[in-house]
Amino acid sequence: MLRECVESLLAQSVSDWEQIVVDDGSDTPAQEVLADFKDPRIRILRQPHLGISRLTDTYNFALENARGNIIAILEDDDLWPARKLECQMPAFEESDVIFSWGAVQLIDFQRKPLGCMPGKKENVAPWVRENNPPGRILSELLLRNIIPASTVMIRKQSLLDIGGFQGRGLLYVDYPTWLALSLKGRFAFCSEVCGLWRIHANQTTSTRTIEQQEAAGRLALECFDQLSADTKRLLGLSRRTVMKANLDRIAQGHLWRGRLSEIAHRRSEARMDFMQAWRKGKPATRTKASAAILLTAFGANLEKYVKLFGGIPFRADLN
Repeated sequence: MLRECVESLLAQSVSDWEQIVVDDGSDTPAQEVLADFKDPRIRILRQPHLGISRLTDTYNFALENARGNIIAILEDDDLWPARKLECQMPAFEESDVIFSWGAVQLIDFQRKPLGCMPGKKENVAPWVRENNPPGRILSELLLRNIIPASTVMIRKQSLLDIGGFQGRGLLYVDYPTWLALSLKGRFAFCSEVCGLWRIHANQTTSTRTIEQQEAAGRLALECFDQLSADTKRLLGLSRRTVMKANLDRIAQGHLWRGRLSEIAHRRSEARMDFMQAWRKGKPATRTKASAAILLTAFGANLEKYVKLFGGIPFRADLN
């Protein structure tokens, strides 16, 4: 998938970029995988294997070596559409914009489209998605991570000002970094597709989803508790609201994991996850969990019904 990732960058409609590929001590060095890519804009940096538990260190290693003023994120199982840089770079002509993000196209392992986020049901008010005034996006971000990482571009100095990418010891850097940056400047939202997010069963988002959602909940509460009284009033959120949203995050994680277990025919594990989703979730999540319990009890192919409940199937041929 690394080759596809690099190819999507080479297809960009603007040429003023540099790509840093961080090889985290892989068995097959990136230098070998990309041997036939002769573009001087591609730099490969190899480090001893740190693993996903030290992902923040890997991101900051890339940041330290980056020579550009704008940082964009592309993990090796994701892709960029050809006009991404062309669409997003102009936003940074405004000096108070520190961050650009946009819609993401979800794709399956064969690069077939599954759906888009944010969709119509996830519409976010312009002043919220553009974080105007700074901190305003927290009214959504404390409840759920609405910002897809593969769409993001960040002013380098703004990252350095917060000490680089955040999330030391966690399995991801995106959410804690967005929380920290949300108080530092205005964001710009691009309505075009700015990233292609590959969904598959073996990614960390799938295999360790409960752990991720629990950590996200702790981060959200920590962030909320540190806000000034004025900012809390601006957001219109209470600590209780954030706590309820965190429980629902975990419930949705159980739904996600239960679907994966059902696909793998581990039906007892799937039922346990669906029951946990029903116990912890908000009414909408409980409705989905109830449907999952009933459908699987009757032996139905759950993925064929996911779209009816506002979800995205794991395979394009079920969309």
